[in-house]
Amino acid sequence: MSLIFFGRIADLGAHGLLALTLDHSHYAPLPAHRHGRYTWHDPQGGRHDRMALCTRAIDAAALTAALDAQRQRFGRAVAAVRGRIDWVAAQVADDFREAPYAVGALDGGRVLLVFGDAAGPKQLRVVDVPANRVLYEEAVDELCARLQVRRLIAGQPFDAVLHATGGPWAAIWLGDRLELLQLRDGRLERAAVDVLRQAERFALTPETWYWRATDSQDVHVLAAADGGREVACVTSPHARRGIMDLAGASAVGRALLSHPGGTIEWLDTAGRSEGALRPFPALARKDAVGGQLAPDGRHVLAGADTLVLVDLERGRQAEVADDRFSFDHGDHRVFHPEVRYRSETRAGLHGLLRVREGVLSLEPYDSFDWQPALVPGAKGRRSATPDATAWAGLRKPAWALKPARKGSGGWQLYGAPHLHQAADWPRHDGRPMLLLCQFDLAAAAVTPPLPTEGALLFFVAADAEFEPALDDSFNPAAWRVLWVPALAATPLPAGDADLPAAQPVKLAADTAVWPQPDAPIVQAQGWPSAKIESYRQFVDATQPDGAGPGHRLGGYPTVVQHNDLELDAAHAAGDEGAPARWRLLLQLDSDDVFMWGTDSGTLYFMVHDDDLAQRDFTRVVALTQGA
Repeated sequence: MSLIFFGRIADLGAHGLLALTLDHSHYAPLPAHRHGRYTWHDPQGGRHDRMALCTRAIDAAALTAALDAQRQRFGRAVAAVRGRIDWVAAQVADDFREAPYAVGALDGGRVLLVFGDAAGPKQLRVVDVPANRVLYEEAVDELCARLQVRRLIAGQPFDAVLHATGGPWAAIWLGDRLELLQLRDGRLERAAVDVLRQAERFALTPETWYWRATDSQDVHVLAAADGGREVACVTSPHARRGIMDLAGASAVGRALLSHPGGTIEWLDTAGRSEGALRPFPALARKDAVGGQLAPDGRHVLAGADTLVLVDLERGRQAEVADDRFSFDHGDHRVFHPEVRYRSETRAGLHGLLRVREGVLSLEPYDSFDWQPALVPGAKGRRSATPDATAWAGLRKPAWALKPARKGSGGWQLYGAPHLHQAADWPRHDGRPMLLLCQFDLAAAAVTPPLPTEGALLFFVAADAEFEPALDDSFNPAAWRVLWVPALAATPLPAGDADLPAAQPVKLAADTAVWPQPDAPIVQAQGWPSAKIESYRQFVDATQPDGAGPGHRLGGYPTVVQHNDLELDAAHAAGDEGAPARWRLLLQLDSDDVFMWGTDSGTLYFMVHDDDLAQRDFTRVVALTQGA
């Protein structure tokens, strides 16, 4: 484990920029006076050291006592944790300075700094960066006592979490609530009471506050100068189920909405939509992009798997090299006293800003390779049946497995397998494997590429209690998929195995016959963005809510966490070059019998197209995703 410093850019708008390094004090603070970098870049291009302003001194005796307490607290932690504490202890000196662990830009060239409490009281500080002056400083406990904030746990220290800043406002979680504060008469005071109490996402701008509640697509627009009076409550035509993020511009009244599916939209101070673009046309419907607005609200830096710079005024975009995770942190169990700096990238007034190794650089906007950005169509169901002809090559038949009142064993979950010989029952570590399901294909209306004759049986390894044996990633420790010419009329004797009762099932048509736009099979087509957008509109019209949950044979998977199942299957099988040719064979949800993944997840059996055509199930891959 190396010691990581986090680079941060505080964009002060017309007052320049502050580039600084952050730390966290969970174990022990890094010696900022030796490794930190704190530079104010004025509007004329000058550079000025702000070390004394952006760090705080820690008394050597107090720090030594705090480190001793940390040694007691983390006595059983991995060696890397103890190593970091010892490394800091070796550098204790009278000039020891601690870096803040959070920073937020306020208007007028000011920033709000939050210092940790591993080696002293948790503390807030507001500084005027151009004037090189501290305007306010207060211990978090004192602030909470003054504002009469109730503690969540009596006797425990407060945890001041800075969530957002914008204009003169700062949103900080204190005690049991989110507080909206501003600097007034030399100290932080409440700007308004309870206006963000129900907020799950929010954005602060000089004139306007925007927020939305959990499980709601309504955006509430509040007038900041009027104490948070609501001026509008709007629902975007691009809103869809899932997490919709909010961000604000620090110098103007504009909010950015990041919708699931890769659409970004921006609102004015009255809540009116000023436009929408889709910089990530292939993003899955459940995944959202995070967006950060430049101070003037014109440019957006949006991130998913890649970073994209968007010019809202001209409707264009450019890909940006992403070095946020450009190095390996190494083995977290082993301590290496090597200080590293994680970079940050932001959209600024005049160009893209980057801080690497504490050094700030600016890439002018006119230096990028700009391309037109897609304008998404509004969400909505279509009255006419969409034409599927253009996408027919992507369709894969799917069948849902529904409970049946009775059955002969030809279609069932769990129980004992209907195999002709006991020797045919797969075993693992000396125990019979658990039957998950068996399907008499000849007795059902399945179609190619699934076999239309014989039977399929799916097994996973069992532990000593005859529960599924799982590996460290919560995937089955072992599995087998068998194709047999026919099932036996009766199940094999279970012997001492404590098997779950057999559950008869029947087939029903399933709607999960189309992939999402970010699926490998779609990406393999090499379509331009406009065609991907056309396909997205088709999928949204045919599957407005996406693939539903449930047990499924064939078709496409219901994604729980991420849409990389085909890629994961190819990697597990050593078939790195062809994820688009892996497909879902079987999907089993968690139920009253077995839980998959970390919690209420799904088990997937993935098979290669060639193997399925040849009835070869020896290379099937089993994966889980947790809810």
